[in-house]
Amino acid sequence: MEFININENKNKSGIYCIENKLNHKKYIGQTKQKFIKRYWYHLWSLRNGSHFNKKLLNSFNKNNEDDFIFYMVEEEYDVDKINELEKKYIKEFNTIESGYNISEGGQEQHLVQYVSAESRKRVGQLNKERMTGKKLSEETKQRMREASHHQRQSEDGRRRISEAMKNRIVSDETKEKLRNANIGSKSPVAVLNEEKVKEIKIKLKEGVKQSELAKQFNVSYGVISAIKHNRTWTHVKIDTQYDNTVSVKRCND
Repeated sequence: MEFININENKNKSGIYCIENKLNHKKYIGQTKQKFIKRYWYHLWSLRNGSHFNKKLLNSFNKNNEDDFIFYMVEEEYDVDKINELEKKYIKEFNTIESGYNISEGGQEQHLVQYVSAESRKRVGQLNKERMTGKKLSEETKQRMREASHHQRQSEDGRRRISEAMKNRIVSDETKEKLRNANIGSKSPVAVLNEEKVKEIKIKLKEGVKQSELAKQFNVSYGVISAIKHNRTWTHVKIDTQYDNTVSVKRCND
């Protein structure tokens, strides 16, 4: 997973995005620490399968690590502004319905996610101590009570968020606007444009190998495969007349 413009942005903080380059699904997050710390946390927990966000983790496991990128969306250091910006971008990119976010963002939901993961880890460690017959100290017992309390709070938070999302209605017109806002070359991380994708689709019709096209256009094999199987850049169409010409040519060959 590449950190885009790492040297320029690694020491900044604010809003960031993890994006799947194949389907352009996104996860919007916030950090008050340096972006580089947040990047390594996500990469480490995705690699070892401990990431708190199962939607993102499942997608990461189904694809290649190189199919994901990490980049800064907006630089910000004010706590209140960061919370509002996270909510804004999650809503703007529709990342709950068509991305990897599991809450509407902001500090409250953000803490629910991380406390829950931390609580599960604490409970697991404490249970391990108990199973090995180790006597629990008063400090350990207190940590255990706190972990249980935080876990109940996290579960209540998830239920409230789930109920709120059930009542959330988004019109078809709004959905279409959100999809079009970041389609194709409009994406801030697009490495191709519509003209190049059209050329790729034509060459695929002519029988050019995907590996050759990946090398020619300086993209990964997965990007070409996604275009070929119509998983991305579906708005780019090949002229029907050309398509028929290619079919006739193949038959004559």
